[in-house]
Amino acid sequence: MPDAGISDMPTIRKSNQFQPPRKNERPKATMRIATSTVKMAMMIRSSVCSRLPHDSMTVAEDSFRIGGRSQLRLCGSIGEKNRFSQNMLMVAPVAWWVSQGGADRRVRWFGAGCALICLLGFALAFSRGSAIAAVMTVAILTCLRVVSPGQLLKIGLAGLLVLAIFPQYGARLTSILDLSSLVGQGPKSAAEAPDGSFRRRAEVMVAAGLVYLDHPVIGVGPGMSRFYSQEYGNQLGLRRVKTDRQSHNMILALAAETGTLGLVFFGGMMATLLVGLQRVRRRWLRIRPALAYLATGYLAALILYLTTGLFLHMSYIRFFYLIVVLAGATIAVARSLEKAAEGDESSADLEGGRV
Repeated sequence: MPDAGISDMPTIRKSNQFQPPRKNERPKATMRIATSTVKMAMMIRSSVCSRLPHDSMTVAEDSFRIGGRSQLRLCGSIGEKNRFSQNMLMVAPVAWWVSQGGADRRVRWFGAGCALICLLGFALAFSRGSAIAAVMTVAILTCLRVVSPGQLLKIGLAGLLVLAIFPQYGARLTSILDLSSLVGQGPKSAAEAPDGSFRRRAEVMVAAGLVYLDHPVIGVGPGMSRFYSQEYGNQLGLRRVKTDRQSHNMILALAAETGTLGLVFFGGMMATLLVGLQRVRRRWLRIRPALAYLATGYLAALILYLTTGLFLHMSYIRFFYLIVVLAGATIAVARSLEKAAEGDESSADLEGGRV
């Protein structure tokens, strides 16, 4: 969070122009960035050395088969590969835009390095849903004019570089194009069926939608939708659901568990944060770029959570709440600066009237 002390409030000159931000002003989001970067560095070491450090910072690994060979996937300290990929993807834009707002070259290099390491963690998780979410987020940020055409080109080149370094990721992403398992009998062997998760997820997603249609007002209760997955999922005939499964879609799970009321309140919260962060970005971009870039990073992080939520349910919600709190604090700091500026402007007008 940027420094918000009384002594750091911007002052108004008689020409009603803001003074430029001081050099020592730094956004204070580095703790989460540094923590994620250190964990990611340990996981990369574990992956390269092909062993797991059995200590308090243990990192879990999983694997998938591609081309007849097993490929390791990083799962993070929580042991869930897709959730780890989501978290790394959310921290990366915060680190990047914090680096853009730094006046010191060392701060810029530090932030850029942290963003690079977090993106490497995202890539080593080999998550298809996160890759789709990343493309959707870049498209949304481009429409919001947060990402310029030149930056869009750089992001595209970076994506191609990742696929060149990790061809296994590209091979895994091509399986997205084969959706025959959703409507056909699918492959006969497990080795030929890397996309069986498509059918499972499609069933539980549709099942959550059916639960919402039957309980549209307040839903079936928080955490209860998975207990309806067998009853509603087996009506579809795609694949028999034998266990209670989560819906793998945040919006559908929220609708099934909290109904229309929950959707309205959640949508209102997200709209307030997104609009507020966009307003902070536009208002302070030239006056206090550090604050504006920090707001941009949290804006991208929230959009990333929503887009990855199309393929994940709301488990490990504490990571989302942390971003929400930091984003809200950024908006609150910006509002306090505006109020201080308005007060100084009123004082200047009163003094001018007395003269």
